[in-house]
Amino acid sequence: KSILAVSLDSTFRYSSQSGPQIEIENFDIEEPSGNISIKPHVAFSGSANRYGFVFDKIAYSDTVSALEGKAQAVWSFNDGIFDSILFDLNAASLIAGEKINLNAEFRNPDRKKLSMDSFLKDFYITSQGNVAAFPFARILSDQTGSNFLNFEFSASGTLENPFVSVSASRSSVNIAGFPAFFEGNVLYDENGLTVSDFILNWGALSVTDTSAVFDPKTFQGSLSALVRGEALENDFNIPLTLKIQSLSPESKPAENFIASLSSANMTGSFFPSGLSLKLM
Repeated sequence: KSILAVSLDSTFRYSSQSGPQIEIENFDIEEPSGNISIKPHVAFSGSANRYGFVFDKIAYSDTVSALEGKAQAVWSFNDGIFDSILFDLNAASLIAGEKINLNAEFRNPDRKKLSMDSFLKDFYITSQGNVAAFPFARILSDQTGSNFLNFEFSASGTLENPFVSVSASRSSVNIAGFPAFFEGNVLYDENGLTVSDFILNWGALSVTDTSAVFDPKTFQGSLSALVRGEALENDFNIPLTLKIQSLSPESKPAENFIASLSSANMTGSFFPSGLSLKLM
């Protein structure tokens, strides 16, 4: 059970011509009970009116890192119909390399009245951003000061039919006490999920030459990768292929499917004569 401590110093004005106007000298929120291990603390100042808000100073800190930056959002309505909203966030650490940059635009180009159907099918989003040196210790336990996530992304389309691209550059996360280094690209569009150029190095184990495709609508896809490593003072090379095929892709495809894992030729001193593998 967590407790939030909030303090606010602000002024409020309202007029028939300008509408509401809020000046925020300081808004401060933190969790003082210690139930959240990283002890997050957020403070910001700025202003808001009927057209949006501007936070000229945002400060976030926890036991892992600290960030300072700015944020703003501008929205518009015409004749009572939502038209668009623009959002920008830029924050960086003054003592480390952590940075967060985010830009997003949500539009209603056909001026549809708001409903769940129009929200999913007709409202259009474009967004891009990047995150550098995000500390894994903020969200995972048993992490060190060198475990960071670095990635950039872009998104466009409707919520029902999005196009999302994520590219992770060299990052590190601790798994069972050992650092795992990884990078790769993920794409999601009308054809489903695609993974490319994924590389993982964890101790003596490496995964390279990775590619994967998966269509959640039909619950069908495949993955291929080359796994190399050492075990019992012997090395091994295992080219793996995973296939998933729905038995009813047109109706409830996830309820009935076949998954098969195979390797045509496992080599290395661990498999001196070479072996094949097939599991279903």
